[in-house]
Amino acid sequence: MPALASHLPRETDRETTLRLVGALAELGDDRAASALIARADTKDLELLQAVVDALASVGGPPVEPFLAMLALHDAPEIREMVARARDRLRQGRRP
Repeated sequence: MPALASHLPRETDRETTLRLVGALAELGDDRAASALIARADTKDLELLQAVVDALASVGGPPVEPFLAMLALHDAPEIREMVARARDRLRQGRRP
């Protein structure tokens, strides 16, 4: 996981970036949260959706503050992404 997370900010190829985000989501390691947040881009909805989905999978301390910030965005589609991610995070915390 650390190698993937450290490579994410430097990756310039879009498809590779999306694959890295997906791989980090699959691993589910909350240490990836900061790298994922750093790669989020509200101007690229496909990438943002991938990052928000990944964050819902990995969780971790920085996720909720980031989602709270995104929840204030003007774009309804971004606010909807956040709502779905928060639902997934809540479901994941159930015993």
